Amino acid sequence: MSKAHGSSGRPIRLADSARKRLSRHAVEVFQELDLRRDPDLTATPDALRALLEARGLPAYEGALDLEGLAGGTPLPPDKRLGVFVALKALEGGRPLRPEKLPRAGAEVLLPVVAKGYPSVWIGAGGTIYLVDAEGAGVAPAFDAPAQYLEALAIELETEPWPPEPERLQWHHISVAGLVGAAIAEPFYAPPFPPASGAHGAAWLRDHLHIVEQDTPGFFVGTRVTTTDADEAVAALEAALATNLEVRWSGPQRRPRAGQRPVLSFTFSMGRNASDREVAVWGEPGDYRIASRSVGEPWPFR
Repeated sequence: MSKAHGSSGRPIRLADSARKRLSRHAVEVFQELDLRRDPDLTATPDALRALLEARGLPAYEGALDLEGLAGGTPLPPDKRLGVFVALKALEGGRPLRPEKLPRAGAEVLLPVVAKGYPSVWIGAGGTIYLVDAEGAGVAPAFDAPAQYLEALAIELETEPWPPEPERLQWHHISVAGLVGAAIAEPFYAPPFPPASGAHGAAWLRDHLHIVEQDTPGFFVGTRVTTTDADEAVAALEAALATNLEVRWSGPQRRPRAGQRPVLSFTFSMGRNASDREVAVWGEPGDYRIASRSVGEPWPFR
């Protein structure tokens, strides 16, 4: 691919591109991470349309919109977002033809994030798909590019890179079912429409995120992230009340001398790994949470 693709030559901050299109939350996350779009790794919508048509590929309006909004954005630690850069990564010097690309039904998909598992693609109407060509296949995940970018902002906020010690430490809770509304209720966390759609829903308040994802073959369940130990314990209690499998990971804290667990549970890590045990000690304002492989010592510092 030639570098003559209509770029401005100047790095563009994703927060500036997104300011008029996305929520305040997404803009603030992108601004905090200082994500800058590489002009050599994106194309203007008109240039991308010409490139796609020259290859016999569909120039979906949603793909052109996504490229203009976020093309060339780095995704830590080593990925790039955008149809132009994804095509470049897949082609390796030989133009791709439609028969080489995955499909959703009869429609050809265009790559958005080519690297990683799962890869991310876009189809007609702007629907964003997850793709695993070797196993799970293809599943719709987001209704439009804006919803995908809103979900991406939540993910990047709660999984910062690099994971520096001074950054906020997040508790991650996963529930094997679509129970976001039940978990959000005790927190009075309001629905967050920008990251919600036919295949998922979100509830947000300061440093508390509850996200459902319904993508069969990839993930069907609810994820809760918070920086507050009291909220983590309340979310664990609400999640365990659903009688579904619950997982936790996060900052490990040693209990005080003489404290007994006030909550404990185990979850499976799959066939080839030991089950994990999670325990909570303490009281509101001083909860301590830790996990270990069943039968192993607690990993206290």
